[in-house]
Amino acid sequence: MERELTNKLTRSRLKLLWPAVGLVVASLVGLVYVGFSKMHEQTFESETARETTGTVTQKEHVIFDEKNRSFVNGYNDRIEQPVGTEQWRVYYGINDFNPLPEPLLKRVIQAEENRIADFGPRFTYNSREWYDKIEPGDILEITYRVIGDGEVEVISVTNPKYPTLH
Repeated sequence: MERELTNKLTRSRLKLLWPAVGLVVASLVGLVYVGFSKMHEQTFESETARETTGTVTQKEHVIFDEKNRSFVNGYNDRIEQPVGTEQWRVYYGINDFNPLPEPLLKRVIQAEENRIADFGPRFTYNSREWYDKIEPGDILEITYRVIGDGEVEVISVTNPKYPTLH
């Protein structure tokens, strides 16, 4: 009789415990789902090509010689050039990174400020004809994506006044 009473008490406790266990499991599933959703959202944000504009700040014709045979690009890579190579550089600043969501926008702005402090203004180089048609103050169309912890990778730079020149 005592054993039967103990079994009934245990069964009634288990009946009360199952809804609590179900609630805990549902909560854990929800937390995992939210975590994966956030991770997917951040991955999507970093892989998306985005459009913005930039303003030309200056131009420079560079000729590589025996003393000056390389340059450091915006990713801290030293790029060697053969003697006599010419670059028709157009320097520019990116105007904005909208509509990036917060807090990604803050990280991108900070990363861009750090990149400029470390390596100087961004530049691109194309043909001399492209260079000749661009003036300081011109607005460029820039395609970029965000990589890493807010670093901007420029995919392309075009002059909307002469979109077919490269």
